[in-house]
Amino acid sequence: MSFTVFRFCHHTSLVLLLGASALIASLFSGQAWAQSPKSISTQTQVLVGGGLQVCSSMTPEHCLQPIVGGKTQVLYRLDHQALIRLDRQWPAQYQAHKAAVVKTLTSMVSDQALTQEQLLALWYQHDPQAQLLARPLYYYVLDTLESAEPSLTERIDVDLTKDEATGDLIAFMHSAISVAAGQQAQAPRVLMLSSASRDPYARADYYDQLLTTDGIDGQWLPLTPALAKALSQGRCEMLEEFRRQALTFDRARVYPKQIAQEQALCAQGTEALLAQINAASAVFFNDGDQTLARKALFDEQGKAYPWTEALRSRPVILANGAGTALQSGGRDGKANVTMITGGDAFAALEDEVAVVTQPGQLPSGFAAISHEPRGGLGSFHFGVLDTYFSELNRSVRLSSLLYGTGQPAGYGIDADTALVVIKSEQGSVATVLGKAGVVKIQPTDKHSFRYSYYPNGVRMTLDEQQWRLAASTQAIEVRGPSAQALPQMRFGDILYDSKLRSLTQAMCLSSSAKALAAQYTRGNYRDFTLRRDEHTHMLNTGIRDNACAIEGLIIEFAPRK
Repeated sequence: MSFTVFRFCHHTSLVLLLGASALIASLFSGQAWAQSPKSISTQTQVLVGGGLQVCSSMTPEHCLQPIVGGKTQVLYRLDHQALIRLDRQWPAQYQAHKAAVVKTLTSMVSDQALTQEQLLALWYQHDPQAQLLARPLYYYVLDTLESAEPSLTERIDVDLTKDEATGDLIAFMHSAISVAAGQQAQAPRVLMLSSASRDPYARADYYDQLLTTDGIDGQWLPLTPALAKALSQGRCEMLEEFRRQALTFDRARVYPKQIAQEQALCAQGTEALLAQINAASAVFFNDGDQTLARKALFDEQGKAYPWTEALRSRPVILANGAGTALQSGGRDGKANVTMITGGDAFAALEDEVAVVTQPGQLPSGFAAISHEPRGGLGSFHFGVLDTYFSELNRSVRLSSLLYGTGQPAGYGIDADTALVVIKSEQGSVATVLGKAGVVKIQPTDKHSFRYSYYPNGVRMTLDEQQWRLAASTQAIEVRGPSAQALPQMRFGDILYDSKLRSLTQAMCLSSSAKALAAQYTRGNYRDFTLRRDEHTHMLNTGIRDNACAIEGLIIEFAPRK
């Protein structure tokens, strides 16, 4: 195989802008971008696998130097005023727990501000049973005790971001937004959704700033599950109650600006929301929980809200973590594409693997592999999307989901890495940007699958509705002694510490035809065999970590006999 390795230059926003412009405009120069969602024929998707390490006042560990000013942490106060609020707003369904909880918290009263970690440690020290509280009551207590500091906001500075891959990904997003706006002949604007967060108001200031530049207008869009329900029912006066149903409490006291924005958008109505979305070049979906984010797009019966199609049709779709998983949906040509919603990697090693539609715990204690059969937003219909992939060793989990639901393929995106897809009526192309790579999983039976790995910089093309390494890719020339084949030993703990990715990369670099591995769980071993056949291709595309491209490696696993 001969491949031209497709690379974007790094470090410079101008170069990235030119690269994005060339990729989009030259490939589809005959396509016109328009404001109406019905007429948009080209779309760029930047789908990040999570783990963006942006410099902010709340994450100084991601900064080249400290940011001066800004909110540094969320604080809680357990004073007499907080106890009054707890008593006055206590949820009716948890009255039976009120006396015990309030008694414990009263014994902890102090004027000292606490971090969440400090508050929980103190609370559990006084009452270990508090760890068993129902989640809604737990969130109620925390939200009610949170300190209100509306004048103190989180500050971010992308230019001070320490992580090179994150900086490059943000710069590429800027480029994609600018190119789309140029094609639309309008000012660049991106709407930022935080609906994947349990508390979508808490970091609205962060999202307001994340993609804002001198030339790009970034705006937090208060399209929360509560607002979606209020708009669809014409009940803006019920917003506070809908927030409580979404397990966010007392937010008007803590985040008055964001609540006022949400209330104002509700008062303006659905048509104003649609106009705001249609005027935007791009939309960004945040990390968190894709099942929460889906509630801002579909009602309880699964019917799409009036604004869902407008979001799906933006010229640029940007997503991170759960926001990326949310993009799965639509049809792949044969069946509906599902959306993964949870599950432990080790759940895929159970004797009988259950794939369920509601997240839950198995008798073993592992989280069951779960999915939403109706899919998510559906902007990505080529297969199921998963995130934090190699880092959380999710290959076996995704394979089990795909096999159990009859899906032909899924794509796992590594942390701090993006799958970039450009779709057009004239064809589609894709590439990988960032720190690591993108994995494709194709289940072959209950205990085996084909594993493909596309590293940073390679280009992919569609073949029968599946992404594959572009047919012209070339391996780099490596001088020096040839690498030795892997020893015939079983590498242990293969589902920890990104070891599966490391082993497949080692197979590629050493030209090994076979490798063995194992995983111990619940008193038993599962043995893994990784092997090549005539359909497997491996080539090293660069002198850096995780640079080997792999197509169609067979991975089999079974209980040890």
